Amino acid sequence: MKKLQKIILIISIVILSIVAVFFVINKNVFAAKKNYNTHEKKLEKLIISDYSIDQSYTNLVNTCKDYMNEYKKSIDEKNMLNINKIDKSLEEKEKSLEKYDESIITDLSNDLNDLQNTKSLYPYETKKIDDVESKVNNLTKSGDYNSAYKKCSSILFSFRKISDLSNFGNLQYDFSEFPKVKLYLDSTKLEEILGYSINGTKFKIIEKIGDNYEEVKINEFGTTSQDGGVNIDLLADVSASMNPYFNDVKSSTTNFVQNVDMTKNKVGLMSFSDSVNRIYDFTNDQNSIINGINLLQLQNMTSLYDALVVSLSDINTQSGAKCIVAFTDGHDNKSYYNYNDVLNLAKPYNIPIYIIGIGELTPEYEEILKNISKETNAYYRNINESNIQQEMSQIYGEISKLQNTLYYIDYTDKNKNKSEKRELYLEYNDGNTIIRNKIKDTVEIPKDKAVEIPNNELDKDGKIAAVASFIRESNIKYFESMNKRDISLVKDFYDESESGQKLLLEAQSNLNKYTKENTTLEFFNYSIKKVEIVNNNTYKVSYSQEYKDSTPNREPIYYHASATDTVIEKNGRFYITEFDGPKPEPLKNAKFQLND
Repeated sequence: MKKLQKIILIISIVILSIVAVFFVINKNVFAAKKNYNTHEKKLEKLIISDYSIDQSYTNLVNTCKDYMNEYKKSIDEKNMLNINKIDKSLEEKEKSLEKYDESIITDLSNDLNDLQNTKSLYPYETKKIDDVESKVNNLTKSGDYNSAYKKCSSILFSFRKISDLSNFGNLQYDFSEFPKVKLYLDSTKLEEILGYSINGTKFKIIEKIGDNYEEVKINEFGTTSQDGGVNIDLLADVSASMNPYFNDVKSSTTNFVQNVDMTKNKVGLMSFSDSVNRIYDFTNDQNSIINGINLLQLQNMTSLYDALVVSLSDINTQSGAKCIVAFTDGHDNKSYYNYNDVLNLAKPYNIPIYIIGIGELTPEYEEILKNISKETNAYYRNINESNIQQEMSQIYGEISKLQNTLYYIDYTDKNKNKSEKRELYLEYNDGNTIIRNKIKDTVEIPKDKAVEIPNNELDKDGKIAAVASFIRESNIKYFESMNKRDISLVKDFYDESESGQKLLLEAQSNLNKYTKENTTLEFFNYSIKKVEIVNNNTYKVSYSQEYKDSTPNREPIYYHASATDTVIEKNGRFYITEFDGPKPEPLKNAKFQLND
């Protein structure tokens, strides 16, 4: 019995020993599997998958992979001696990898610093690099060198593709439907830089919001030939010296207008000589512009600068792309404004001014005209007097083609504060080349307001020109306010005096009448007849105008009206205090009537 008990005890001890050994082995294998997973995750962060330039690094990576394969095999075979040996070897290789990775990331960071020193980067690009460097530092601290390398190398590779011609050229803006904005750029120039056709989906707009730079959603893109919306203002020199070739100029200008697609584009017409006259505001009515060209009559002096300033003021409020085309044959000898005034108004809005010089202009004056066109990203051309029609038609054709190949980008501004200056950037990145341009942060969104006269000493002729410009603007705004049913558009033309408020009430009465009858007025001819200086701050301005009165359920009526406004100057501004004019006369057989 005792012998049997002893045998049972020995068998039990053996069984327990086997179980204990089995348990220990499995526990060690479980721990080994856990260590294997730890090594695997660590190596995923340590092994820079895209890095294959350095053979020593590749060899080190391959050694780690071989160890991991052997590690897995040893776990399957439950070979703990080999597992412990490999575990120590892997730890050593991981330390070597970590040192190697640190040197690789350091080299990339140095390359990024060099990039910032060698490339002219915009603030949003510098901010992007700073953000990446911050993320790279955090990733390396956590041991994730693979992700750090990918982020660092990606931005480095991207910024190395920035073109040296990092400029789209001339950019125009249309804020008429703010916060919806349209940008216009010369697609031919961009494609010339790239060497291939552009892809609209590759554009980005970046806007500064607070301290951050955010990508702005692009709603739509295309060309002006698809979208239309090009405004062309024609400025005609009608000084007496134009007489020898005036008919040729009118014929070629008429031919140009006949070839403009007026279903998409608008044309305005202005003449300049002793004064500036807006003959037609921007319209789709081709016949009206042609009739206006035919009615142009020669006068005396030349006031090109004034015409350009008035044109720029008018065209700024139009929606769509914009350009000005002026032709002249002589030196400006009448303007109140000057060369710098023109550029100061044109350049912030990037409105191209094409100038056609006719005949022999002085080299000095021709240089001024060339500079105006060059500074506004347009061009100046001088044409031969003997071949005016052909050369002008060719130039008009070139301008039309340029304007109809503009690329437009429609986006919604994230900064809803209309009065703030913008900080915007346009980028084209197709994976091969990055081209970008700063959208000028000095641009202020145009506001409709009465003409403000500079508070400085003006000579007699300058004062007359300023008053004449003020009255012209007041008439344009009056018609606009009647059509838009918005009296606020004209209230700044009258002061707070009894006479000023009386005129404002009369305007409100007319607006109520037109609103009730659903009348639309079209202002299509205007001319200043005389400006009389009564005393130091009082003027009388005589003018005439023609307009079309359209009311539903009756034929349109065309009117001619003459009037004299009394203007006072107060605190550096002009105000209308009296209006004296007979009742407008209907024009039944006028040659310049519009075709409906």
